[in-house]
Amino acid sequence: MSGEADSRILDTVQEALLFHNTPPALIDKLVAAARSVERSSRPRYGPTRVVAGALGTKFSFAPLPERNVPRPFLLIGPPGVGKTITVAKLAARLRLRNRSVAVVSADTVRAGALEQRAFTRSLEVNPLRASGPEALRKAPWMN
Repeated sequence: MSGEADSRILDTVQEALLFHNTPPALIDKLVAAARSVERSSRPRYGPTRVVAGALGTKFSFAPLPERNVPRPFLLIGPPGVGKTITVAKLAARLRLRNRSVAVVSADTVRAGALEQRAFTRSLEVNPLRASGPEALRKAPWMN
């Protein structure tokens, strides 16, 4: 693949990150990592695999913990990016292992409220609310 095609892939990666409001400093790091992934890939990867490779160099992902030790997971992001479905999947996996699950929302604007109630009901989990960071910090499930 030519340098021009390489540049197009990196431009596509950068445009996608900008479109999704990725912080500029993170865009710079991910595009640099994507450049390394793109240069080393044989056969050449498209933008999706280049981004996946770049993310893999900057972030680590671990399986859910095996022990039943309380461990909070925090999901943040704008509406519509998949937080509710991700919480549902994590909660379902843990419940299938007979683990206790608490689903806590600190969101004051509940775009996914109906979906959250539906999945928590099916998993027999009572969703909890925290009115903001201070309430969350003081909550009994965080101690």
